[in-house]
Amino acid sequence: MTTAVEAMTALLEDDSVTEILVDGPDRVYVERGGKLEDTDVRFVGEQQVIDWANGLLTSHGWEPVGERRPWAEGRLRDGSRMLIVVPPVAVSGPSVTIRRFFRTPPTFDQLLDWGCLNQTILDFLKVVMQARLDVIVTGSTGSGKTALTNRVVELVPEDERLVAVEWANELRIRHERLVYLEAQAASASGTGEVDMSDLLRVAARMRPDRIIVGELMGAEVVEVLRLMNTGYEGMVATMHANSPRDALARLETMATMAEPSLTLPVIRAEIAAALDLIVHIGRLADDSRKVLSVVEVQDLKGDNIVLQTLFTWEKIGVGEDGRFTGVFKATGATPSFAPALTAMGLAFPEGMFEREA
Repeated sequence: MTTAVEAMTALLEDDSVTEILVDGPDRVYVERGGKLEDTDVRFVGEQQVIDWANGLLTSHGWEPVGERRPWAEGRLRDGSRMLIVVPPVAVSGPSVTIRRFFRTPPTFDQLLDWGCLNQTILDFLKVVMQARLDVIVTGSTGSGKTALTNRVVELVPEDERLVAVEWANELRIRHERLVYLEAQAASASGTGEVDMSDLLRVAARMRPDRIIVGELMGAEVVEVLRLMNTGYEGMVATMHANSPRDALARLETMATMAEPSLTLPVIRAEIAAALDLIVHIGRLADDSRKVLSVVEVQDLKGDNIVLQTLFTWEKIGVGEDGRFTGVFKATGATPSFAPALTAMGLAFPEGMFEREA
């Protein structure tokens, strides 16, 4: 008879599993293909769940949960992120979340085959990355931001030096000259904390050609905008947001909370001057991931930042297999930075922005 620990080891080795969720001894779920599935894994009791989770953490060099530490997190050898929360914080019993990553990250060819984007958008992004524009990839949880960002950054020329800064190392970028920096939470004794703002200042002194920023979540937004506006070109960052306009609102909120002395007009001017492009990806009801829009960030008009949508995905219907059908479309708008890129010898393909009849 297979034990719970043996069954969990098998799930951790199953490449089809993208998430493992333990919500108590007898509630173990996995995510496959974007959908949650029940499993028949059953632990003897709550303490066995805690012992198993702590064993994973400590074997990978991370601190376990305990009486004075009701939650703990760490990274496993394969790059998976693990979080455990125990009572009294977890009222209904110990809860474990393991977010797994592709051992072999998807290529652009696969993203094209899956309908995540089309060749026109890919060709557009190739020029954008050559031109060193500042880009934010946005989307909701599980939308595919990280996978898309990995591939977008790989469009950077191989002779450039990249420094990636993250709260938790999730990016899997294939690039010859890449250095990863990861923030550190305070230890149980309250020491050793290294936050994102600190790391960004360190990264700026590491002779980067570009700085890549994992998920923007707080005060580091101010430092990112400052870097973008002081000559650090070609930065790429990710952020949770439900739309490009929502992304701007979240940036404003995070900057205001970090620096209460900054007024909204000043923050909006900083954002408008810093950002060039927002690539918004979404996870649809059929569990597919699509680049839903590519939006240019233009100047301020009055007190508002002007956005110009360049590409969108439009749903047409539902196929016999239950999957959505649709098309990627150019809106007919030409980005305001196109003439400057043309002068640099980086012209976009002819007809790229023409709207189809």
